[in-house]
Amino acid sequence: MIDAPDNELIGTSRPTLAQRILSHLSRVQSGGRYIPVIDGLRFAAIIPVVLFHWACYVRDKALLAGTPVEIGPLLDNGRLGVQLFFAISGFILALPFAQSFLEKRPRPKLSDYFLRRVTRLEPPYLINLLLLFTLLCLKNGGFADKIWHLLASCTYTHNLVYGEFSTINFVAWTLEIEVQFYLLAPLLAYVFALEKTWLRRTVILTAMLGLPLFVWLAGLKAELNLGGHIQYFLAGFLLADFYLESWRDDAPGMTWCDVALPLIAVGVLSFDLWHDPLPLLALPFLVFAFCFCGFRGIWVRRFFSNPWIATIGGMCYTIYLYHVLLIWIIGPIGLRIKIGGAGFYGNIALQSLFLVPMVLAISAVLFAFFERPFMQRNWHHRMWGWHKPPPL
Repeated sequence: MIDAPDNELIGTSRPTLAQRILSHLSRVQSGGRYIPVIDGLRFAAIIPVVLFHWACYVRDKALLAGTPVEIGPLLDNGRLGVQLFFAISGFILALPFAQSFLEKRPRPKLSDYFLRRVTRLEPPYLINLLLLFTLLCLKNGGFADKIWHLLASCTYTHNLVYGEFSTINFVAWTLEIEVQFYLLAPLLAYVFALEKTWLRRTVILTAMLGLPLFVWLAGLKAELNLGGHIQYFLAGFLLADFYLESWRDDAPGMTWCDVALPLIAVGVLSFDLWHDPLPLLALPFLVFAFCFCGFRGIWVRRFFSNPWIATIGGMCYTIYLYHVLLIWIIGPIGLRIKIGGAGFYGNIALQSLFLVPMVLAISAVLFAFFERPFMQRNWHHRMWGWHKPPPL
């Protein structure tokens, strides 16, 4: 996850209520330049994921009631927000290493790189797992069995050890893949040592196509490890190359990107991706194109940079960790909101007007307490009083 500054309170000497809310929920800067579009893209990733899991909840409840429904590709493909998250992570992790090669900046220290990953991401993750573990034990018992799943999840090895989603928090399977890429990213970043732009991009593009094609042709089972998803992280690498070499945030916008981005989104959400490998081979390139348009479009860049959109996107880690639990808590209330004759999609849309804001509001509180404090660089030093004495 990228570190970002508090949203600036401008325009009045006395902040409005909205400005105060944004200031308490914005990311904390710990170095580097804030790129608001990234948090906007995170917003575009997390909302479809929430809607997908809500649709799954409704479908499962309908099945138990003896009235099975099909959620359809539009909602089913909401899970692809995960692949967008992977591309965003690839971009963020590539950026400092790419800058060291392309802009001749000091190379990031690996000790700082790994320490930041641990101190920033691990505490909110462990808090979430311990909370869910406690709730599961209180509800279902089975402490002795669940403790081993907890330990595997805490060490990001559940996918590897059990070959299935975490039984503590099943969405954690993606975080385990993220950690695998964190470990590999400094090595992969040597692609930016290639001085010729066309050569770097050719290597990245070839890997984006060649690696998933190899996995598919070889018949490898890679859904729960990096081998099945590395192409999306590499799409982020390619995005970082374009960002540093061809344009920045202040580059002139392109109107065609405003048109292309929604077309890409609708196209991807409309395809049946899960029974034909060819669309999946094209997906990392479509994810890259979506991000590219998010950066270069005029209106979509303004949308993604909107303080509210960026702030919600900045809370995506907390939203992702807790949204399934919140759906199970709020879901029974949401199911009561329906109109006869509206159909499955009509009622899902109506219920989402209640459910999504509720998930975001509760997640905002959880973010403020369980994630935002750990965004402060060296928070662990301040907590334990590890600090240098003031200069004499």
